[in-house]
Amino acid sequence: MKAKISVPKLIEALKFLISCGIYFDGIDLDARTLDMSKAASLKISYPDNPVMLTGLSGYGYCSKRFVRQGES
Repeated sequence: MKAKISVPKLIEALKFLISCGIYFDGIDLDARTLDMSKAASLKISYPDNPVMLTGLSGYGYCSKRFVRQGES
């Protein structure tokens, strides 16, 4: 899989999501380098409102399925 975002930007984005209350088990953001291909499993949780993750999942699916390539 070809990365579409640089590692520093990915870490910055994940740290922002953590500050919003979304938790990622399986990623060590304090590691010197981040290699997502070495992650055996990844658990994402949002304890304050777990239904929100269902909505984001649906949004991601629809954006991949219905938005034409090259448009944002």
